[in-house]
Amino acid sequence: LVASHGFAELLADTPEDYIALARSLGTDPARRNAIRTRLKQAAANPGFVGNPDHARALREAIERVLKGEAPVQSGPEPGDPPG
Repeated sequence: LVASHGFAELLADTPEDYIALARSLGTDPARRNAIRTRLKQAAANPGFVGNPDHARALREAIERVLKGEAPVQSGPEPGDPPG
């Protein structure tokens, strides 16, 4: 969902990547503000509202996960130490 709304740069594949992303955003106010602006615009005009193609794609993705045809990714549990 995050990538489909144009925010793939906010995804991380590993806990280490997530920490690096958080550090990068924490130390780059211009980048953080640019993302904040884009997030506000996306929230004001969500592309998935009233979009049958988006609804269909989401349904199909969920069905693939439920059938075991797609991997389910999970992150660390709350309270787990980083890394």
